[in-house]
Amino acid sequence: MPKVKTHSGTAKRVKQTGSGLFKIKRTGMRHLLRKKNLKNKRRLNVDKVLTGGNDRAVRRAMKVRLPKRYVLVPIDLTDLEISGPTA
Repeated sequence: MPKVKTHSGTAKRVKQTGSGLFKIKRTGMRHLLRKKNLKNKRRLNVDKVLTGGNDRAVRRAMKVRLPKRYVLVPIDLTDLEISGPTA
């Protein structure tokens, strides 16, 4: 069976966060910045987190599985017997 390869163009444009989401740079911050107002430039300078169909397409191109969702279950600490050093 052949090796599974990532799409190199996608790998150059996308970074994966620690929680498994993908982020990209927004377009429009390369040139012609004089005519754009400051509020718009600040908005464009923030990375965008991909969601929905875009996230699914990037995962398919990068050959990455969906992150496992961990369910935090509260435990009752009164039932546990904690043995420590005795004096």
